[in-house]
Amino acid sequence: MKISIISAGKSITNGRDYHWNDDIIPVGIQPMQAVLNEQSGKYYSLVIAADAPGSYSVFMARLPLVSGDRDDLGRPLCAGILVQELNNSEARQLAIEYMQNRELVRQMLCSPAVIQTGADFSVNLAAAQAAVCELLKGAAPLGQQAPLPGEVWGESFTGELTPALIQRLTDHRLSERPANRVILCYFTDTEKLTGDEDLVLHYSTLGTYTKPLTRRRGKPKKQLPVGVIAFVVAALLSFLFLSGNGRKH
Repeated sequence: MKISIISAGKSITNGRDYHWNDDIIPVGIQPMQAVLNEQSGKYYSLVIAADAPGSYSVFMARLPLVSGDRDDLGRPLCAGILVQELNNSEARQLAIEYMQNRELVRQMLCSPAVIQTGADFSVNLAAAQAAVCELLKGAAPLGQQAPLPGEVWGESFTGELTPALIQRLTDHRLSERPANRVILCYFTDTEKLTGDEDLVLHYSTLGTYTKPLTRRRGKPKKQLPVGVIAFVVAALLSFLFLSGNGRKH
């Protein structure tokens, strides 16, 4: 297991803005961050990615620190937690724990024992790893049914969990194709989806819905209607005919 904690600022000083720790960029996190947006911390914000067959990463974005510390503009300080080198069941179990009790996960991973603030920030990775192990300890074995085709699950802005989604994570393995496998995000940008994801949980104010993901291997080229093509061809032939007659005179 490998844990990285990002977006914990470098320093807090009077009269200065909060500085994000963007110089620490764990390998493999960019595709996971790319599907999230600036509102990602409002409700659930989690991505599971397959790094290689049998190895998965879980990224939990923008968890507010338990200390309640804020920057000079009054914004809560948050941390992003990336847990890598998990097996299929561990990745699913961590996502289920996060969905069912996000506050507990935050209390354990963003506590002062893990992240300390002051003039500078410091992180105790051993304490973070112990917290993740505690979250995974004693969990009932998850089902090993084959992965299902990708699907988008929608929820209202109230953030009510979809029991069927949790049941699906409980019963079915994640796919092993290297890419994002599960995305939980507020106002998901569907244009950023590939159609190969196993599950996507999308928050909106439009109520609940569910639909299959459309697998896209490249967008189809736009084609002109047959009638338009026939009209263009006829006009071109007419122009050439008239041009030919004009030259004869």
